Amino acid sequence: MYQYTRSFLRPRGLNKTWVAVDISLVPMATLLAQYVDGYIVVTNPVISATPMYIQYHTLTQTTLPMANLPFATWLAWIGNAPLTYSNVEPTYVTASALYSDAIQARFQIRRIHPTIPWDPCDDDHLPLASLTDLSIHKDNVSLEDIHQYALCTVNGLLHHSLLTDTGLQIKDGGTSVDVCNAANVGIISMRDVGAVVQVPVTAANLRYHGNTPHRHTAYVETGLDLTNRTVMLSLGGYLHAVDGVVRVVSPDTGVVRISLTRVDLVGRILESSRYINLSSIPFTRSDVRTGALDVNELQSNAVIDAYLQLSQTFLIVVDASMLHVDYTALDRPTLPGVYTSVTEPQYPIRTKTGRLPEYWRRQEYDNWVLDSTQIYDHEPLYASTTWDDGIINSDVQHNTWEYSRMHLMGIHTTRLTP
Repeated sequence: MYQYTRSFLRPRGLNKTWVAVDISLVPMATLLAQYVDGYIVVTNPVISATPMYIQYHTLTQTTLPMANLPFATWLAWIGNAPLTYSNVEPTYVTASALYSDAIQARFQIRRIHPTIPWDPCDDDHLPLASLTDLSIHKDNVSLEDIHQYALCTVNGLLHHSLLTDTGLQIKDGGTSVDVCNAANVGIISMRDVGAVVQVPVTAANLRYHGNTPHRHTAYVETGLDLTNRTVMLSLGGYLHAVDGVVRVVSPDTGVVRISLTRVDLVGRILESSRYINLSSIPFTRSDVRTGALDVNELQSNAVIDAYLQLSQTFLIVVDASMLHVDYTALDRPTLPGVYTSVTEPQYPIRTKTGRLPEYWRRQEYDNWVLDSTQIYDHEPLYASTTWDDGIINSDVQHNTWEYSRMHLMGIHTTRLTP
């Protein structure tokens, strides 16, 4: 007779990973409906002298009689009927995306023209205004590896990157430097998680459903096979990972759905205007009320189309069958832009609005210190009040403020080792 010992299963749903769970009293119907993967450990001295490891998927495919009994009771009920098992315990390994500031990691950063190749022997013949992109490279580091595994931020927002002969080209990075008057570049390494493919959103691959307003849902045809791959989204530079905003609806044909109703697009546009160039978005700026914008206009089809086609909006296809994300709060800062952690910070940090500000890390005695240019949160009045005339103004702030509260954003994948 079988006896239940323990189990290690992954629940069904978004942002789930494998956890140790006691299923001894879980009815069979619930067990088969609530989990998708993992293994169960049982014993049966009649069949095996060592523990038996049953992969969850073999349990779902068994031809043994089923009854909606608690799992431990069902095991006793089937007696010594054969179950597919292994005597070797499965091993799951978790890998994570790692962060570094580009300067602290000793990358070289320069402004470049978007189409004219950079010539180190003639570095100053082009006007600064034409150098709208950035290029990063590091000696003895493969450019192909950087392109295949790295995601780049400029002043806290992700930017699409391309591989060139002289470095990794960050689209519109130079323009963002001008908008923000700062040149902070961060690198998120996905090497341990999986190779990435960046798919820009363009008019050619962007689709909508019928006459539905564009602010509700958009679809992107990637042209890639997304089977056993996970898709993240940079939406105007803000990273969305397994949060319900982006979903694969057709893995074979590579169609992805973007649920824009889950995003505060108005707030995003207002905040990102301080960091990236939004001149391609057709919304009216008031000459009388500085910072005032029309909400209905911001939610129009034309504005949504332009926002989705920013160079900072692109899909990130990760060669990993599943991802999960967690957030670890950093201690509340007592000095502007200075955060502390008891363990070495290795992940990107995230603001409450979703930006990923760059930071330098250093160790001081028993703590780690993160130095960031993110000092305090903007608290526009429109976020907590109603607007009767449909006009919001991001320049009107609350009289009170506080230092920004940050979270380390861990992006992980878990794999079954052979």
